[in-house]
Amino acid sequence: MTSEFTTLLSPGPAFVAGRKLEEQAGFQDQVTWWKEQQAAKRMKLIGNPSSDLDSVVIVEYADTFERAHGLATSAPLVASGVLVARTFPGGVNRCAPPRR
Repeated sequence: MTSEFTTLLSPGPAFVAGRKLEEQAGFQDQVTWWKEQQAAKRMKLIGNPSSDLDSVVIVEYADTFERAHGLATSAPLVASGVLVARTFPGGVNRCAPPRR
């Protein structure tokens, strides 16, 4: 059974301070990877959380937490250390605080 998992991608040890995410080395490879994963229906890109413009939220579709986190950590910018991945069970609506 496929479930939803949410991953927060945030700046890692190789993130160059003072540069936007779009200016980091390998960003275009990351965009290509995101498009491939979305086309294969393995994930969807949610966008930036309002609190940190250098972070990105994605939702993966997988049968286990390990597979979802494995997908997130296979991303080019995560593999290179520009971003780090923190994966949580549940879709983004279950991980975000309610809006008021």
